[in-house]
Amino acid sequence: MSSIYIDTVMWSSKVEFSGKNSPDVRDKLLHKIIDNDSWIVEGVYYKWLSDSFSRADVIYYLDTDVLIRHFRIIMRFVKQRIGAERSIYKQTLRGLIEMLIWNHKFNSTNRKEICSFLSPYKDKVIILKTNRKMISLLNEGSEIT
Repeated sequence: MSSIYIDTVMWSSKVEFSGKNSPDVRDKLLHKIIDNDSWIVEGVYYKWLSDSFSRADVIYYLDTDVLIRHFRIIMRFVKQRIGAERSIYKQTLRGLIEMLIWNHKFNSTNRKEICSFLSPYKDKVIILKTNRKMISLLNEGSEIT
């Protein structure tokens, strides 16, 4: 199964948020992934992922609380800075601040758009409020495809 960190499709630089791939390059990279028999795509770039949504067997939407996301973003930054977690991008303080601002606005902007965007795929969307629910699905033998 192909599992790709979707930021590698979106961003052209090894420094976070410093340069995006052109839509043509981005779409070619995405199709290189979803043209396979089995794959997982993760991330929040829903506006250009409609091809992956239409081809997906299941769409999991992890809808966690903003404070939990803030905590996880900060912890990821700290772990990557001290070398306890690998990152494909050079983590910057500016990038952390931008991510926290984006995350804080997410529920009032992107979340509503995502729910609307996913409505044509409602038969295959599973909304999860916690990581425990995802782990529970995995332990029950549900296969993520």
